[in-house]
Amino acid sequence: AYARRAAQPTPRRLITLGTPHYGTRLATLAAPLRPAAPGSPLLQRLSADDDVPQRFDVIAVSSAFDALIIPPGNAIYPN
Repeated sequence: AYARRAAQPTPRRLITLGTPHYGTRLATLAAPLRPAAPGSPLLQRLSADDDVPQRFDVIAVSSAFDALIIPPGNAIYPN
């Protein structure tokens, strides 16, 4: 949120650790997590007109065996 709103951000890189940028199927199991489900309206709004990849070097760190990000490819930062 800071990176999207800052007029003159000082950081040059954004690093995320184990973040389900495209959501996680686990979110479909619990009502409070449903906004993080793949294809949810929240994730669609966050992805719309996202200029962060053009303003920063974005590094998304994740692992193929992460138990919370299902499928693991959902940890890739949208660009």
